[in-house]
Amino acid sequence: MKLIGSGVDIVDIRRIQKIYTKYTQSFAKKILHEVELVEFYRQRNKPQYLSNRFAVKEAIAKAFGTGMRGEMLWKNIYITHDKLGKPIANFENNLANQIGANELEVSISISHEKNYTIAHAIAFNKKIDK
Repeated sequence: MKLIGSGVDIVDIRRIQKIYTKYTQSFAKKILHEVELVEFYRQRNKPQYLSNRFAVKEAIAKAFGTGMRGEMLWKNIYITHDKLGKPIANFENNLANQIGANELEVSISISHEKNYTIAHAIAFNKKIDK
């Protein structure tokens, strides 16, 4: 495997709380994929959920070295979980094709403590170089 990049992001949950209070559902719809919106509506702590998704998507964009532009957009990335709860990065078809997602592995980690969420992403090319 070849390392593509690593990204990290930290978010102050209180800042997201202010944004969510002001814009409510429109902010959620701006940064969440439709799969995530279903999960979002079931959450008791919506600002924390939004903070987690905001941080991990920023970390993923940083791992690719692109930032949020082109096809690397909030709604083109979505996070699901395996049966043990491990977060999994997923990509919409247009973004997946652009970054060659079938040849990639993106490992992500998300954590929060009181007022902060932190996320880390590492992107690898699965092809073995000889």
